[in-house]
Amino acid sequence: MMKKNRFNAETNPQGNINFCTAENNVCTEELMSHLKNKGFSPVESHLIHYPPAGGHKSTKNALIKYMAEFMSAEVREEDLVILPSSTSGYDMLCHCTCEAEDIVLTSAPTYAASVRNCGSRAECRIRPVEMNMESPKLDVDTYQKTLDDYTVKGGIVRAVLIINPHNPMGAVFPPDDVLNLCNWATRFAST
Repeated sequence: MMKKNRFNAETNPQGNINFCTAENNVCTEELMSHLKNKGFSPVESHLIHYPPAGGHKSTKNALIKYMAEFMSAEVREEDLVILPSSTSGYDMLCHCTCEAEDIVLTSAPTYAASVRNCGSRAECRIRPVEMNMESPKLDVDTYQKTLDDYTVKGGIVRAVLIINPHNPMGAVFPPDDVLNLCNWATRFAST
């Protein structure tokens, strides 16, 4: 929505200005004073603000160490992008992988914020894949049928969003079910 009528002082003075931000610099001094009283170190003051693009070097190094120790994974710093929230993660992934009106499949009921997080900048559309409410699971056949239904209607399914544990139902999907759905999504993406 913001892209379609963006403010410009010279060319579009009646356009929209996006005031949506979760960071408030007005209260930095008060916040730091309170945190220092709780033992927060002044050298950590940068942590009360959003990180630089891609994340702090110290955070990346901690994650690299964690992944090596607990996951036996070799990851390089230049391979990591740390984002300040899942909202920005959805936004960036959809913006990079989807065109306007492309479809992202996710199990229903759907966490309402996913619709906004995926669609606000990329303008893609979250579409539900119905689950059995009594026994929720990630069923590849149901995803395939939903993919086929949207494809027949001319839709382009670009991605699958898995939230585990499921929000809002709280169901925890077994690792094998998640892996099976990911493998299916990889196969449909390569066709």
